[in-house]
Amino acid sequence: MQGAFQHVRLREISRREMLVASCHACGHRNNIYPADVPAKISREIQLAAFEKQLRCRRCGQRGRASITVMQVKG
Repeated sequence: MQGAFQHVRLREISRREMLVASCHACGHRNNIYPADVPAKISREIQLAAFEKQLRCRRCGQRGRASITVMQVKG
């Protein structure tokens, strides 16, 4: 993660936003809604640190994802 979002914390993502995680190992993409993140993950975590903890559901690689913050349509 680079740029403006690297210091953003998970708690700062609104209900009208979602995270899109993209695995650079296999190309898998997944939408992550902040409300669905397990409670064991602190809401104070910066998105750059959260990104490094993600594990791809398809290939199992950890730390190979990037996160994009997107507006939820509707």
